[in-house]
Amino acid sequence: MYRALAGLRAAPAHALRLRPSPAISRSFTTQAPPKTSRSLLRTSARYLTLATAGTALIGGTALTLQLALADPDALSREILKSVPSDPLYAKCDPRAPFRSKSTLAVLRSWVVFKLCDCALLVDSAPQLLQLADTLHMSWLAHWIVKHTFFAHFCGGESLDELGEVMAALKSNGIGSILDISIEADLEAGQADADPVEVRAREEVEADHAAQLFAASINAAGNHPGTCIAVKVTALGPTPVLLSVSSAIARAHRMLGAGVTRDQWLASVPGGAALFDAMTSAKTTSRSGGTATSADLVSLLARDPSPAYLAMLGVPAEDVASYAKLLDRLRALCAQAKDKGVGLMVDAEQTYFQPAIDTAALAMGKAFNGSNGGAPVVFNTYQLYLKDALGRLKRDLAMSEEQGWHFAAKLVRGAYMVSERAKAKAESYPSPINDTLESTHASYNAGVDAVLARIARGTNPSATVIVASHNRDSVVRTTREMRHLGVDKSSGRVLFGQLMGMHDLTSYALAENGYPIYKYLPYGPVHEVVPYLLRRAQENSAVLGGAAGKVDKQILWHELVCRFQGK
Repeated sequence: MYRALAGLRAAPAHALRLRPSPAISRSFTTQAPPKTSRSLLRTSARYLTLATAGTALIGGTALTLQLALADPDALSREILKSVPSDPLYAKCDPRAPFRSKSTLAVLRSWVVFKLCDCALLVDSAPQLLQLADTLHMSWLAHWIVKHTFFAHFCGGESLDELGEVMAALKSNGIGSILDISIEADLEAGQADADPVEVRAREEVEADHAAQLFAASINAAGNHPGTCIAVKVTALGPTPVLLSVSSAIARAHRMLGAGVTRDQWLASVPGGAALFDAMTSAKTTSRSGGTATSADLVSLLARDPSPAYLAMLGVPAEDVASYAKLLDRLRALCAQAKDKGVGLMVDAEQTYFQPAIDTAALAMGKAFNGSNGGAPVVFNTYQLYLKDALGRLKRDLAMSEEQGWHFAAKLVRGAYMVSERAKAKAESYPSPINDTLESTHASYNAGVDAVLARIARGTNPSATVIVASHNRDSVVRTTREMRHLGVDKSSGRVLFGQLMGMHDLTSYALAENGYPIYKYLPYGPVHEVVPYLLRRAQENSAVLGGAAGKVDKQILWHELVCRFQGK
């Protein structure tokens, strides 16, 4: 998943493939070791078993003593000192997240967070998985991951397994966002592959992905209030998304704050009709006879016509393929609207994002409407990106001008490691904010912008999902809601967090009547591994550092209480 992407821009189109992190997937097959190595493995297993048993005996004895001597009341007071002093946490019960969990499940979760403390283990995880494959031990790695990280952070391997998890969350006032883990990125393929065959195979894969998303929508429809997440990279060939994104990004750079018709045609000789369409759009950004970057976004939201993309220089075969992608997404949005399910378009890598944004905004305009009902389509904004706040404010204004309900999921971001690595490898400035403080400021400003639109009470309105594990951001949002008079039962402000992370805050929100959702990733273990690796590597500070302190505290508190029979 974290392969170097340098040189991809120069690769031929047929050398780029859509596949879900195959290097990792291959190393998670459940094949048995060959006969020639079984004897060695048996011998090694004996010594490993003895060593493990000895270590477990010593560790178990020490753990038992710690559980027996710990003071649960003191631990509870320490937990409350670790959260913000705010009414949100005034009545929080550290034991609430574990009411329906077995002691074994609590112990497993505690072990997972302790493992996340080990930066070396987290950073080395991809290499360890490859080593397991080399030693024909992938079956063992599969078992370990399934019964630790997968069990803690994921809802199950299939839709059938999600029912019990969703029911447990709902009983505690928490909704679910179903997230089938389909990871796709650019990958160097075989240079001698037939590009026609490659494209045909990619379209078949995209059709299959659309069917999986459709099944997720059907399942969500059986549980009122449930949403699903969709990754657009799964709905079409990633080289096509790169091609469309590159063309749109070039156009934005040319347009900037405004260009005249002559200036535009000097760069886009066949783009007269596109310029005229942009300048005829009703946008506050247009001034006189110039067209701006905002005008292009507005036009493509109203009409993502293949003809416009062709004028921007997108090859004909890519234009046709992107049109198929839009058809797949449009069908999913229509199904979601029919089933009463919210569809959240996930943000992905920056080199795909212009094409993803274009698709999401077009669907938002088509399906969210102008009435007071719940929106169908949510676009996602990663506020750790330098340009994200500007894009969010631009799209918020555009939706109001066009008369449709704006719906956004605001996150800090999940691709920091890979984005910075790619920027360094290809010698361009990192798209990520230079400091954590800049990201916090951007995130808070983004939340404020949407809350201000909601507070005005105009129609069309807006809906925001504050998807954050940052307790200060959550508390700040609830305070701002009270200040602006935004009713927490209005359904206009929702909160979202990942399964297995910051449960104390999730349950505090539910206890106080705020709409809170948990992301439930699901899928076969070998396909979910890329997600788990990103969760561990991109959020190592959250999981293993000071920010994850409360997660470990409440788990330890629960273990102590159960051990002491309280």
